Amino acid sequence: MYGTIFAGICGVILLGMVFLLLATFCKMRARPVTPLPSPAPPLPLKRDPLELLEPPPPARRIGSAPRKLQYRSQTLVELREEVIALTRPIVAELKSYSKPPGAVHKTMTAVFVMLGESEKKLAQWNYILQLLNKPGKASLMSRISDFSKESVSKGTVERARKQLDNLTSVEVESAGKSVSCLFLWVAKACEM
Repeated sequence: MYGTIFAGICGVILLGMVFLLLATFCKMRARPVTPLPSPAPPLPLKRDPLELLEPPPPARRIGSAPRKLQYRSQTLVELREEVIALTRPIVAELKSYSKPPGAVHKTMTAVFVMLGESEKKLAQWNYILQLLNKPGKASLMSRISDFSKESVSKGTVERARKQLDNLTSVEVESAGKSVSCLFLWVAKACEM
């Protein structure tokens, strides 16, 4: 007895919902169709460090002649801003390596040589990790921000360039995407 009453109530509710949907649909059809507004201009995207390369990037050795890099013309200041914006992801990626790929180690050695560190100590990956963990003015971000190309001797530039010899941007990118931004920065800093 209660089952039939319940079934009747459910049927009435269902029938009411169907009528409500039909009424809404009829109202929608009665409205005139208005054209959609023109689309908004696309939002500017943050640049990826890999976009700094000319498409397609030739696998060119840094140490080979001519010394001009084949990247889209960017100043050292622009590259520095790119590096500073990506410093935390770069450091996180570098700290994840117990033994980094050769291209990553050479790139980081060249970066720290340009920042005034001893090449012999940089042969040990643990020393590079110690440098990455330094806070404040000794941090990688601060040191790159304060970097002045004019204060670096030609011998230091040659030692850093020697680390980049036989490295291509493609090799560095495949070894570590975040590190490719540092590679571009140090390669541009080595241009004199």
